Amino acid sequence: MSYEIVKGIQFRDSSEVWIKSACNNLYPRHFGWWHCKSLTKVLREKGKVEAEKEILLQYWNGNFQGTNNLYDRSVQYFRPIMPHTWENVGETLGEVKWGTKIEYTYDDLKSVLYDNYVNYRGRPKGSFYIRRDDWFVRKVTKRQVMWATIDRAKGFRSLEDAEIKARYIRDQFGLSAKVALL
Repeated sequence: MSYEIVKGIQFRDSSEVWIKSACNNLYPRHFGWWHCKSLTKVLREKGKVEAEKEILLQYWNGNFQGTNNLYDRSVQYFRPIMPHTWENVGETLGEVKWGTKIEYTYDDLKSVLYDNYVNYRGRPKGSFYIRRDDWFVRKVTKRQVMWATIDRAKGFRSLEDAEIKARYIRDQFGLSAKVALL
């Protein structure tokens, strides 16, 4: 199944949506800007919030991938806490394979994804470090954690990134690790 590797999304003149992307199954990849008519239609008829909800839904569905923008990262941080996959969501309520009921529709999912995006966009930013006593994480591999003083420590741009890595250290190595803002 093909998807778009998205490098950028722009709202031009507040009435058009342009996407810089390439298809994943065509080689060589040529990234170029193209006018997305379906998202432009949503932007003109319903506004920017609804267009952003549609973009988030495309990331959730897997049609947009391969970026490191706010939309993609907010969906990545949201995915572990969502109990169902996008395949189980529909316009009507139905049964999931393991017997639980689906209690949300596409509109509900888009609203939840957008709320998560707004919260992610407004998250605290700074230099977050993982510490244990007087030592800070310098590097983490599959087999070891390297510790250093603060001047050689690895800084994380967001609290979520640092928390994910600290959880990995606690689960994988059984070490106590706390996140600190310096």
